[in-house]
Formats: sequence, structure tokens, C-alpha cells
Amino acid sequence: MKKLLLAISLIVLIVSGAVNSSATDVFIDNVPVPFSDATGYPFVSAEGRTMVPLRVTMEAFGAAVKWDAEQSTALVTKGITTVACKIGDNAVYRNGTKIPNDAPAVVVNGKTYLPIRAVFEALDATVSWDGSVRVDSPGAGKLVYEIENSGIKVSNYWKVWTEALNLEKSGNYTAAVAKFREVAPVFLQKSDAHSDAMLYNHLGNCYNALGMIDEAVACYKRESHYWEIAGLPQAAIDASRRGDLSGSTVQMFVTTKNESYCGRRSMGPLYEPESGVLLGVTLKGSDPYYMDVFNETAGKEMGGYLLYGDYNVSPYLHAFRAAAERGKVIQYALQVRDVADLLSITAEDPRYVKLAGDINATGAKTLIRFACEMNDDTSKWYTKDYAAYIERFRYVADIFHKYAPNCAIVWSPNFYPADTMELYYPGDKYVDYVGISLYAEFQPETDPLGKGVDRSRFSAILDTIVSLYGHKKPIIVSECGASYINHRTGEDITEFASRQLNDLFTYIPVKYPDVVAVYLFETQDKGGRRFELSGNEKYREAYVNGIKSESYVSSDEEASGIYCFEVGNNVSVPGEMISLHSFVKTLENDFAYVVYSLNGVDIGTGYGIPYTLNIDFSPYKGKTLDLTCRAFDSKGALCASKTYKINVL
Repeated sequence: MKKLLLAISLIVLIVSGAVNSSATDVFIDNVPVPFSDATGYPFVSAEGRTMVPLRVTMEAFGAAVKWDAEQSTALVTKGITTVACKIGDNAVYRNGTKIPNDAPAVVVNGKTYLPIRAVFEALDATVSWDGSVRVDSPGAGKLVYEIENSGIKVSNYWKVWTEALNLEKSGNYTAAVAKFREVAPVFLQKSDAHSDAMLYNHLGNCYNALGMIDEAVACYKRESHYWEIAGLPQAAIDASRRGDLSGSTVQMFVTTKNESYCGRRSMGPLYEPESGVLLGVTLKGSDPYYMDVFNETAGKEMGGYLLYGDYNVSPYLHAFRAAAERGKVIQYALQVRDVADLLSITAEDPRYVKLAGDINATGAKTLIRFACEMNDDTSKWYTKDYAAYIERFRYVADIFHKYAPNCAIVWSPNFYPADTMELYYPGDKYVDYVGISLYAEFQPETDPLGKGVDRSRFSAILDTIVSLYGHKKPIIVSECGASYINHRTGEDITEFASRQLNDLFTYIPVKYPDVVAVYLFETQDKGGRRFELSGNEKYREAYVNGIKSESYVSSDEEASGIYCFEVGNNVSVPGEMISLHSFVKTLENDFAYVVYSLNGVDIGTGYGIPYTLNIDFSPYKGKTLDLTCRAFDSKGALCASKTYKINVL
């Protein structure tokens, strides 16, 4: 493969000559991309394709670019969309969905180049050609550029700043925006990241109050950027979260029984269904027969057990044997006592060698989740020395891979804080499955409008882990729950918890085809929190209704026969009977129904999450169509919409 990539790069260099700026220019919202010798320049390949340097172009678009060296893949992320560009592949992958590209990505002089249209269109931008590449961002994409490059000069800027604050306080938000934007260039020239962040915070709040949501989101995201520069990561996370909560989202998905779409999901070495999601739950007191009771409670048979323990597995071996007899998958949360215990682990550690042998001898299908939630500073084994954590994880992974062929290794961070997850990733060789702990916390203080409403969506919390690792590893929800008691106040929050739990389980099989298993954390108490289904009928009903989908299976050997993928520009859908679904989020989260249309003609309506519409696409074979989803609130008003150009095969 390395020889092939080298040959491709050499051919490109020989044919195109020196890579220079003569090929074309790229403008994003009428602003030229700043190509240089350091970033690389666009060039025309031997096949006549315009090859563009990926990183500088996408960063100018406001996207984040990461390089996965182990997979030879560039990951471009903006908002909830990640586009994977694998070297040598004539396609890009939008949230896992394959989109053909004109030519493969190549590496030239250490930089990734590819025809850029497919990536921009996958990120909902509009691309045109007039001798140069012209890109128009969706929404308020050019707002920040206009704010920071207006050329306005103010001498007494503190006076203008004070006027802006007073106007905002009095509720005159339009005038306040004008004053904040007047002073912005001066603030930004002084390179005081703290003040710059506060400027965008006030602008975001004013735009939110005016109902200009796209503009508010752009400002909150820019605020987050400046908090990062100021060295205040928690403030950056808070600003980014406000942006996420303020923004509107419309995603469309297809489920089909066409087996040719099976290959869209990542597969691990062991213990996941070919299609569908394996259901699992915690064991009570390591009693494997508790599952019989829980199955009656849930109305569906579980396929996996979650068990907590350490390297002394003797008290739990009966549960492993019972799992082997029943054909169930055990997820063993292998924990350590503290950081010192973690650091005491050695290569070929006899304690863990014995543990691996003992578990393997039971014949149980086992997922070993070692020292989970390592990125959370409340964890007993949390350490900022992530290299030390990685080294010990690799020791344990090597032991199980060598002595326990019945076992697979799960690396599983906590959902929060998301910005430190990657630091602790041990590497593809040592990780068979990527897991995550997911919990819905009632946080009314995060309301961007300051009204004390928790506007979060539990079903969106998987976006980060899937965008980071879904292109190469199957994902497991290692444990999850939504406490129906507020652990800080003791307040009953059943309504909140039930809504969030149902939201998560309804959307997992629709939104996240790389999720292969989900384990419910089902206990009476965890730090003042309550998760037990039998303790709350409304909460139980939310779970039961959430897992009714045929995509949920009770055995790793049972395939659902249902394949899911997300729709985007240039995505192909099968010309047969399919199901359309949508995920809609706005600041108010008030939705009654969605209407789907093709080329402007309504084809049907979906009610209730996930707004399903079954439709026969066979009459449209061979056609390119505009597929539109329009969401309406409880008063019948249009609140969000999205249109994508799709190809029907």
C-alpha cells in the first residue's frame, strides 16, 4: 500500500510539475483561501482534476481537520458532520455514508490533496466554478469574517462598549448589535482573547434574543475559539455547548433491508450482530438469573450482561459460566482501585494473566472494558499522565489478546469532558471496540436564553465519539441512563429523564449505524441518582417504547436485517421500499410532525420521533432528486427544514 501511495504521489508530481498557484484559486464566501508554500497550492492532475490542499482549505471554511495516521485518513468535522477522506479511496464518507469522489485523495509533499467539491457539498456548502472555485457557506458562515474585517475605526472604544452593554441591558438588541460590531475590530486588534470571547458572548446573546439563531450560533462558536486561546478550556466547552443548544439541526436517515448497505458499519473481531444493536443491562449482585426478571420488566430479551469487578474474578465466575450456557455476551468492567493500582500493572502481569485465563476457561463471550471513564477527573484512577494510562492499557490488552481468545478489548471514556478523550486513546492495535458512558444530567443552567430550561437532546450526545472513531471501530454504549431524581436537589425529574431515555433509544439504531451494542445502567442508586426501571413506571415505559424497534436484537448471532445510513448531498439510496426518518432539533424543541417531499412535491408525513415514512422509491430509479424534510411545531408553524440532492439506484 505504501508503494502504491508513493507511486501515485510521484505520478502527480511528474505530470503536474512543481505544485504552484497557477492552477486555480479558491474563494470561501468571497474570501480567498490563503495558500502558501507552507500549506501547498491547488494543482491540476494528469486526469484534469483540480486537486486542492485539504487542511488549509477546510480550516478556512471553519472546519476542524485531523489526521488519523493509523488509518491514512483525514477527518474533516464541522458541526455534527464528519467527512472521512481516506488516501487512495475514490470516495469520501459523510458520517459513515459513502459518497463517490472524482479522484482519490493523495499525499504530495506531506500534504493531503483531493477534489474538494464532494467534501464541501457533504458539509452543506454550495460550490460553483467561474475560473476559480467559489464556495458559499450554509447559514451565517461569513458573519465572523464580516465582524472581524469591517475596517471600522473607533477612537473611544470603551465608550462605545459601555453604550453597547447598556443597550443590551435595556433590551434594545438591534442597536446593541450595531455597537458591539462597531467596536469589534478594535478589540480584536488588541489580541486580548479574554475580551474577544466576551465580545462574541454578548453578540451571541443579542442575536439569540432577536431570534437570529444562525448568527447566535456562529458567535458562540467563535467565543469558544477565543476561550481556547485564552487558556480556559471549560469556558470554551460551555460556549460551544451554548452554540450547540441554540442551533437548529435537521438530519435525514434511510433504513433498508437491502444487504448491499451492510458494509456501511464498522465491524469488530467478536460479538456484535451483523446488523442491528445488541441489548444489554447491568447484573444485580452478579446474579445472571436476574436477567429473567429484567426481561419481563423490559418486554424484550437482553443479549448482554454488564458486570463490574477487578482482577480477582473468582466471585463472579458463575455469572460468566451462566452467560456461556445462555449464549449471552458479558461486558466485564475491569476496574482498578486508584492511580497507584493502575501504575502497578506490568507487562505479562501475573494477576492479569491469571484473570485472562480464568475468564477464557468459562467459554463466555466477553468484552473486557478496562479502567473506563479515564478522562473524567472524578474517576478514582484519573491521571493527567495519559501516556502512563495508555502504557498500562496496552499491557492489559496484550495479555488478553494472548491468553484469552474469547475476549475482546473495549476502550471506554466518559462522555464528559469530550475534549480530553483523544489524549487517552491507546491505538488501533490495542482497541477492538470503542465504548462510552452516557448519562443525561438535568442542567437548566445551560439554557442559552436564561429561562432555566434544559434544552439538550440525549440522542445527540454520541456525535463526538462516533465522529472520532466510528470510521474505524464499532461503537458500544458501555452504560447509559437518565436519572429520574436530581442528585443535587432530590427533586423528582421523571418527565425529563423519561423523555431523554426514550429519545436516546429511539434514535440509536437510526442515527448511529456504527453502534453495535447498548447496555442500560439499571440500578436503584448511584451517588443520589435513580435509574431502576421497576422504581418508576413512566421511566420504564420510556425504555420499553424506545427498544421496540426491530433493529434491537437479543443475541450477537442474530442480525436484524435492517441497515441504516444518513442522507446528504450526492448520497445514493436504493430504488425500492425504504423508510425515511429524521432528527430535528431547535432551541425550543417543539415538533409535531415533519413533511417529506421530492422535487417540491409532498410525499408523506411522519408523526412522533423518529418521524418515519415508508415509501417505495422504485419509480425514481436512475434519477437525481431533491429530498426535503420540513418540520412543523405544535402550532403548525414551520420551524426547520433541509434539502439534499440524492441519487436513486
